[in-house]
Amino acid sequence: MRPILTERIFESALDCTYKCHLLLNGRHGNKTEYEEHTERLDNMYQRAAIVRLQEMYSNKDTMFLDELTRDTLHNDARLVVIMHAETNALKSDWIVLTRAKNTRGSYQPVLFHREEEISTRTKLLLAFRSILIEKATGIVLSHGQIIYGPDFCSVTISLSTFITKVKTMLCRVDELATQQDPAFFLCSHCEICEFGTSCRSRAVAEDSMSLIQGIGRPQIEEQNRKGIFTLHQYSHTFRPRRSPKRVKNPSKPRYFALQARAAR
Repeated sequence: MRPILTERIFESALDCTYKCHLLLNGRHGNKTEYEEHTERLDNMYQRAAIVRLQEMYSNKDTMFLDELTRDTLHNDARLVVIMHAETNALKSDWIVLTRAKNTRGSYQPVLFHREEEISTRTKLLLAFRSILIEKATGIVLSHGQIIYGPDFCSVTISLSTFITKVKTMLCRVDELATQQDPAFFLCSHCEICEFGTSCRSRAVAEDSMSLIQGIGRPQIEEQNRKGIFTLHQYSHTFRPRRSPKRVKNPSKPRYFALQARAAR
């Protein structure tokens, strides 16, 4: 049975495909202090932003709903707050929709982002909500709104490009859900991930090349194509290079194979 893709699982795919695979299969770890702190701040910011939106609209222009249904977007409310949204494939909580004053135009999904800079990641999460709303109601929302920063500034985003990217990602996540054991690599996200400790233990047990600090997946896959799969094997590929005699300030390139030898 295909698992329902929650917004949290989709967001994990932006960090680490292996983490996404674990969450898809019902695995859970112990959240780090950083994750708990970030989640708490995000929830506080979202609640504060929703309160500010309520102050902008009258009671008759505001609607609170428990579920997102096909009829949700067919009303006169300018602000709609939905506690739960789910289709047979996607799921999210606290969907907020707004519509401009004195207009029967389309609603816009709203995403709350407490940082001052809006990243591509934030726009992809907004597009994920737009796709969920489309699947639940049959209505395509081409634009969305991001409320961001300590001053609760607002910007409208065209979602067409990001919706295309998210749909491609969703297909990849579907493929990931059916894989027995996808490619395993440590990455920078491991430091704050709930699976960080268990993944590092596996990397040590497998003598994974991803234990080398700074090495990326492309470099590891390049070595794999050469038949090199472990840190021990990789360490034997290092060959000292002589610096040219006539160069006054020779460059000092970073040799991952040398790092592997030092870590061996």
